[in-house]
Amino acid sequence: MFGYIPISKAGGLSYEAYAGFINMSADSGVANYINNSLAGGKVTSFDRATEVGFQLWWDTPVNGLRFGAAFGYVFNFNYEFTVPTGAPPPNPSSIPFRALSSLPVQQYSAEYLWNDWTFQAEYYNLQVGQDTSSQTGTTHSFTAETAWYGSAAYRFNRWLEVGGYYTEFYTSAPVTTSSDSSQKDLALSFRFDPKPWWVLKVEGHYIRGTALLDDNAHNPVRNGDGWFMVAVKTTFSF
Repeated sequence: MFGYIPISKAGGLSYEAYAGFINMSADSGVANYINNSLAGGKVTSFDRATEVGFQLWWDTPVNGLRFGAAFGYVFNFNYEFTVPTGAPPPNPSSIPFRALSSLPVQQYSAEYLWNDWTFQAEYYNLQVGQDTSSQTGTTHSFTAETAWYGSAAYRFNRWLEVGGYYTEFYTSAPVTTSSDSSQKDLALSFRFDPKPWWVLKVEGHYIRGTALLDDNAHNPVRNGDGWFMVAVKTTFSF
C-alpha cells in the first residue's frame, strides 16, 4: 500500500507499507551466510518467516530536499541446524539445535538535489535477538549492526557523472580478528551513460576491515591492513 499526502506549505509525505512471507531453503544464500558462523555446522531447515514494514519520505518546501525513515520487522526467523560433535562411534556425530530469532531494522535517509549536484546520507541499524535451544538447554544471544554513509556526485553532462562516498559498518557479532568487527570504505565512482537505456559504472575503493566479507578465513587482508577493490557494473533498461 502506498500513496502521497500533500501538507500545504510544509511539502508532502510519501508513504509505503508492506507485509508478506519469506520462504527460505537450506541451500540458499541465507543458509550459507549462517553456516559460515557455525564452525562446521549446517542449517537443515527454515520456518516460514513473516515480514512487515513501512517507509515514509518527507518532501520539504526546499526544492530538492527530502528526508526518509524506514522500519521493518521479521517475525519467526527460525531455523534448525546441526553441529558436529567430533566424538567417535557409537556417540552421535552431530547435535541438533533450533534457533528462534527476531530482526527489527530501522533506516534514516536524507537527499538534496541542487543544480547538477546530488548529496545523500543514510544511517542503518539492525538488531538480532536469538534463543538457541538443544537437549542441554537454551542460550540467548544478541547482535547489533550499524552503518552509515555520506555521498556526493556531480553530473558534468548527459553522459558523465563523477561521485564519491565514505561509509562505515560495525557489528557486535563474535569475530575472529579485530578487522572482522568493522569495515570502512572510501570510494570514487565514474558513471557513463552511452545511451538513455545503458549505464556503465567504474568504482575504486580503499577499504579497511573485513566485517562485510563472508567465508573469508583465508583472506590475507584480515591482518587489519587496508585493501583495494575495483568494481565495474553495467545496467541495461528495457
